[in-house]
Amino acid sequence: MFGGRMNLHVAPERMKPLKKSLSLLGPTIEEIMRISGTVGLSYGVLHRGEVMGGASFGYRSLEDRLAVDTGTIFPVCSLTKAMSATAVASLVEDGLLSWDTRVKDIIPEFETQSEEINENATISDFLSMRSGMHTQNLWLQSQNNIIFPRADGLRIYKTFKQTHPLRTHFQYDNWSYEIISQVIEQVTGQSWG
Repeated sequence: MFGGRMNLHVAPERMKPLKKSLSLLGPTIEEIMRISGTVGLSYGVLHRGEVMGGASFGYRSLEDRLAVDTGTIFPVCSLTKAMSATAVASLVEDGLLSWDTRVKDIIPEFETQSEEINENATISDFLSMRSGMHTQNLWLQSQNNIIFPRADGLRIYKTFKQTHPLRTHFQYDNWSYEIISQVIEQVTGQSWG
């Protein structure tokens, strides 16, 4: 975390049951994969730099029947939303942001076609996907290649229309988290990537 405050101490003797429980998850994971149609997955649990458990299941290429292994690369997709929200929470805890910080106060060049959003949209509005903006979530090509450079994100966001008043409707929106990632970069001076 940015502030380094996420140090949770767990006594080593309390970790042994966790290791045993993780080792017993295989059949449950395989059943969930079967039901959901998941082709392959890997998981790992780390605590203070120690691997507590982990395993790989299924295939990285179903066609070629290539098994998932520790070197398999998975796209993280929407898992980054939880990472982004956690990073913002750390910045709030460190006093660098508040949940009600206006986006324009962090990113002065932030602009939409809506004066309401320009003047009032906060970090929380984007984290909760309640900005009221209608955006296009289709921004990936095949193989999950993003079709535009991140540097164009604010310019593209400006083309979207407001469909609901601010804070009145939830609308799933990947672009909200692009705005959040730019807020994180501005506040920390670090690349979110």
